[in-house]
Amino acid sequence: MDTKGLRMRLTALSLMLGAPVFAQDRRQPDLDSRTQELRLMSYNLQNLFDLVDRPDTQDEEFLPTGKQKWTQVVLNDKFKNLGAIVAAESPDILGVTEVENQAILEEWVRSSLKGQRYQSVLAGPSDDARGITNGIISRFPVVETQSHRVWNSSWRRENGQVQTTRDILEVTLDTQVPGLQDSKITVFVNHWPSRAGGPAREFMRIEAGKKLGELMRQRLKEFPSRTILALGDFNDELSDRSMTEGLSVSARIEDLVTQPLAVFATGFEMLGLPLEKRGTYYFKKENQWNEIDHIVVGQGEQLGRSEIRGWRYRPASIRRVDHAFVRGGLKEPLGCELDDRAYAPKGKAANDARCLYGASDHYPLAAKLWLR
Repeated sequence: MDTKGLRMRLTALSLMLGAPVFAQDRRQPDLDSRTQELRLMSYNLQNLFDLVDRPDTQDEEFLPTGKQKWTQVVLNDKFKNLGAIVAAESPDILGVTEVENQAILEEWVRSSLKGQRYQSVLAGPSDDARGITNGIISRFPVVETQSHRVWNSSWRRENGQVQTTRDILEVTLDTQVPGLQDSKITVFVNHWPSRAGGPAREFMRIEAGKKLGELMRQRLKEFPSRTILALGDFNDELSDRSMTEGLSVSARIEDLVTQPLAVFATGFEMLGLPLEKRGTYYFKKENQWNEIDHIVVGQGEQLGRSEIRGWRYRPASIRRVDHAFVRGGLKEPLGCELDDRAYAPKGKAANDARCLYGASDHYPLAAKLWLR
């Protein structure tokens, strides 16, 4: 049973954030006056840990005394680099994965995204043993949120221990556009079990896909004038069973109109590109790109009727966000691990090591909704 699935209706922004800094600017974001577009972004931030040793998580590697020598200097570099990538895209809604907690997410926004007018910053709960979770950053207020447990006692590692994982974070945002039957957008942020355990973990991702599919289709039934989004690091390709059987994604954008409960994986629109141009993660052991980050869209049945005005996915708007934080020949994303560091001159302390070039080992994805 999902013990965290109770809905929390948030009546004040301060209740969610716990810090007044994000409540200073509550103006409606400026939408493009001609097309009224809304920009989406999904980004695995790769181990955005704070500097605090928390006994209930496996964060020892990411401490000043840990393997990564995770100092404030290194963290500030990572903040700056991630912030540069996000600010260049200026998304209205940003879903993130691999965040340790609410505090570190707020610190990043304050330090590196303060000019972006984000008023909602939220990291969800998680049972992940490493201590990472999913989050959302938005220019729109959060009006409702839930956290959905995915794992159960049948999920066993090779050593027999129960495999826990990240919850699916559900957040409903109000775009506050007057005159719409439903001005809200519901977003599910995902980080499914990794491939590190080999084929033995495939069934876990299939079950995660089924859970997400049930949630998305339930919301499409409840809110026929609303767009429902799912994004994040799914750790599987579009052709894997978690996507085809579990989530049961559609490969045709037309199905959003003709099939009321269809969920369209926007990545199908990029299949004409070479894998190295659309892949979001470079798997070094196999020297190949993986397309494991996704943005999935569902549109309520009433949005299929042309006279109903609302947020819809803008066709062919999905793309990988290329940026300067990449390696040489292979152009793979550059993370912030030890082998990516620029070290201080000889004789200086080890914790003077910098993360001058690293941002994340994933490329982000961007897409658009438009008001029609």
